[in-house]
Amino acid sequence: APTAQALRKIYADAAPPFRLPSTEASICLQVWADHRAKWQMSKSKALSILLDGIVLAPLLTSIAYFARWDEAGLDSGPDSMTQSLRFPNMVTQMGEAACEVLGGIITELNIGTMSSSGTVALSSKGSLALQRCYSYFVPTSYSPLLSRFKHVLIEDPSWGFVDMGQDTGEEEEHVNRVLNVVGSGAQHKTLFK
Repeated sequence: APTAQALRKIYADAAPPFRLPSTEASICLQVWADHRAKWQMSKSKALSILLDGIVLAPLLTSIAYFARWDEAGLDSGPDSMTQSLRFPNMVTQMGEAACEVLGGIITELNIGTMSSSGTVALSSKGSLALQRCYSYFVPTSYSPLLSRFKHVLIEDPSWGFVDMGQDTGEEEEHVNRVLNVVGSGAQHKTLFK
């Protein structure tokens, strides 16, 4: 089914964190625009919400991550996401339709309002909501594993684990380690004050 293929594409080709604008963000926004109306018609409200989450988790993770951290996980501080977010070149790099979709998501979730220049004026609740997205960092750091779930389950259960890690000097394939470490640290700061 086209919707299932589109949703699988998110974890295969739009693993967070990614910057906005980007190809990865375009994938999420395109899936939302093209397929959300279909799953919103589901008789199961729970299924509809879960399918929204497949698209929103990587998108919101990425927005929250890059509002405060850089690619290497360096923290710019908690005050970096209090009043506004800027997504320069959104229209030129992603097109007006994608910007409208993102603006609609931001408005629907009561995060704030997005201008045509790509600036999001955060509401006080929106700023707090994006900070709550830190709890998405650890689960979404396993996007590489989720994208190969069928392969791991049926063909090669050791994919991404065997001969990986600090002892071998190999890069871990099953997890985005920087996002995982930042997410773990953010949760510890919040939960264990």
